[in-house]
Formats: sequence, C-alpha cells, structure tokens
Amino acid sequence: MTWNELIAAVATKTGRSQTQTRELLDATMEQILASLAEGEKVPLKGVGVLSSTWRDARTVRSITNRRRMMVDGRYLPRFRPAQALRDLLALRTPQVFRSPRHQEAWRVAETLIGDLDLYHRNTAPSGLNGEMDDVTTRAACREAFGSVWDQVTVSFEKDVPAEIRAEFDHLAWAARRRWALPKS
Repeated sequence: MTWNELIAAVATKTGRSQTQTRELLDATMEQILASLAEGEKVPLKGVGVLSSTWRDARTVRSITNRRRMMVDGRYLPRFRPAQALRDLLALRTPQVFRSPRHQEAWRVAETLIGDLDLYHRNTAPSGLNGEMDDVTTRAACREAFGSVWDQVTVSFEKDVPAEIRAEFDHLAWAARRRWALPKS
C-alpha cells in the first residue's frame, strides 16, 4: 500500500475528504517523529510500540579495503509488534511446525537426510533449489542416490504417520534445505 492509497482508504472509511485526511495523517507522522526524536515511546493501538534504542560505538571492517574502522554510537529505531498484530499475521502463515507430530517428522527427516549427507555426500543431487516442488525434489534425490534413497523413503514412511506425510513433505523439504544451491 502506498501513502496515497492509505490516505484514500482512510478518507473512504471516515467519510472525510482526502485533503483533510492527508493533513491529519501528516500531522500524526510529524508528532510521531518528534516524539521519537525526544526519546519517547509511541504506542500504536493494535499495531505495536515505536521507540528508539542506543547502539554503542563499535569497530567494523571496511568492505572496500578490509581495514578496521570505528563507527560512532547512535540511536536506532525500534518496533515492538503488539500481540494482536502477531496473531493476525500468524493467521496468514501456515503453522505446520506447531504440532509436536510435525516436529517429530521434521526430526526424522533431518536425521535421515543428515545421514545421507554424511555417508553419500559425493552423490548428493546437484541443481536443487528452494522453489522446486516435492515431487521434483524426490525425483532428483532418487536419481542421485538410487536404491539408498528408496531405503530412506521406506524408513521415513515407517516412522512418520501417513496423515502427517500428507499434510507436509518433511523429507523433500529437508533435502532442499540441505542440498539446494544458494541464490546468487
């Protein structure tokens, strides 16, 4: 949402003109910035709290010449989201891993993939990426590992109930996490 879209939406919701809404929101932003500049916390109902925090001086390395340099201390903005905002965003997010049964399935998958990586690293699939679907990932692993992958799949299916496997493919996900090429 852009600033102008926000103004239009608030104007529509309140029944005021866009000019009045723009003046009101501009004044609100000026007051928020002034309060933050004075070191005050600014609560935003249902959204969170804006504040500033001090960061001490520290040494860093220059990315151009690798020399150490000192950076002054400074105030940085801080936002602490309200629980209502966290809950609202959690509704948009699939919460598969909250279930203890999915946690166990994930541990089984990570263990099996870790063992494959330990003992058969030289035959690991190449070309996996984070955007691949589960079927393609499993096919790439099957092609790379051969019958060893079949044994891993049988072990996974023996230890993880079918209803958990139907909800999320932990084995393919763990394989992508382990062997996917980093984005360039």
